Amino acid sequence: MNHLKFQNIPNLIPYRKGDKWGYCDKEKNIIIDCMYNDARPFSEGLAVVNVFGKEGFIGCINESGELIVVLPSFIYVLEDLKDGILKVSFPNEYYGSDEGYIDIFTERKHKKYKNIIPRDGYIYSARLGIPDSEGLELVIKSDPQLRPNEIKMIYGYAKSGRILIKHKYEKALPFSEGLAAVKLNGNWMYINSQDEKILDMLIFDELTSFSEDLGGIMFENKWGFCDKKGNIVIDFQFDEIKEFSEGLCAVSVNQKWGFIDKNGEIVLPTEFERVHSFSEGLAPAWLDEGYGYIDHFGDFVIPQKYIFASTFKNGLALVNPLANTKRPLFQYYIDKLGNEYFEE
Repeated sequence: MNHLKFQNIPNLIPYRKGDKWGYCDKEKNIIIDCMYNDARPFSEGLAVVNVFGKEGFIGCINESGELIVVLPSFIYVLEDLKDGILKVSFPNEYYGSDEGYIDIFTERKHKKYKNIIPRDGYIYSARLGIPDSEGLELVIKSDPQLRPNEIKMIYGYAKSGRILIKHKYEKALPFSEGLAAVKLNGNWMYINSQDEKILDMLIFDELTSFSEDLGGIMFENKWGFCDKKGNIVIDFQFDEIKEFSEGLCAVSVNQKWGFIDKNGEIVLPTEFERVHSFSEGLAPAWLDEGYGYIDHFGDFVIPQKYIFASTFKNGLALVNPLANTKRPLFQYYIDKLGNEYFEE
């Protein structure tokens, strides 16, 4: 796969100048002045920016640099805007922090933060993961049968803030491709959005969500894969796995990572210290000296010079260089040609 097929980067790119952020075009001409302490990529016409200090705030600007929504400074944005929703974390007196969502389209009408998520009366309530195509999202709360100083979480699923599958599962993963992996009374299974058991996975130690029609299954500390009928299609042989993406899945054997195809064949040898899943034709991979980005042939198309490297999204990835020991948290964005959008 040609990774440049996905080289459609946004018109405005987060640009770091020293300790301040702004936005530039593809030629690195500054379009929005570097005046923010943090700046995220644009998504759906808006970008999250941050200003520190006594008068600090977190907000969303439009492509003209106009502040559209203001959020309180104690909010931390976890994910980019998707369908008008921001996933955020915020302080919780019992557990340090909660996770939740802010509907930016609703907040835009008021230009002021109002609400994150509805509370349900329990000491902990969080939403975990963006809703799937059916609008279902994983929710978690403390078991009401326990005393307040005891901690046991139970899981359910909600849609538009309304509980559709009640909190009862000991463990649960977000819905993916119409199914969710859940654990009840010590037994794993896959359920559908009507809370019907589709696949009984009693003998397995752990499951993953489905990706590209395959789900990860663990048996006797080794991972394999099953299809949506419960058939084992890739045998138990891997120590760790990630999800399938672009037809490939990262797997670990003897603490080394490589990639398999959907037949279970190793197409990129298990020689990397660390990898992430493929996105937009490239995957971050660490071999000996640092992170770089490999293509589907296993060739490094962006050199190994990063201590941190995120997956690509909309043509951009966030990185942290190896060499900058004086400023170990100096992060900036790159495109898929390896162009770096920063200056000291």
